[in-house]
Amino acid sequence: MNVFTMVVIVVALAMTAEVLRTYFKSKSAKPQNPDEVIEKSSYAAEIKLIKKLEERIRVLERIATDKGHKLREEIDSL
Repeated sequence: MNVFTMVVIVVALAMTAEVLRTYFKSKSAKPQNPDEVIEKSSYAAEIKLIKKLEERIRVLERIATDKGHKLREEIDSL
């Protein structure tokens, strides 16, 4: 075995070890329970905000399509 072959084997082993270490580290970092993902997620607050904003939009749409609102606009336009 010459020096070049030994260097290639050492580099290949080092790279393989690093890839395996990264793989197992990322695999162990994932939560197993999907409910924990939702509870611990930073998106939970954003989801609540989106639902709240959707409700506000529904209310605004109801106000905009209200017949009394249309009547008020017609009176204001005279």
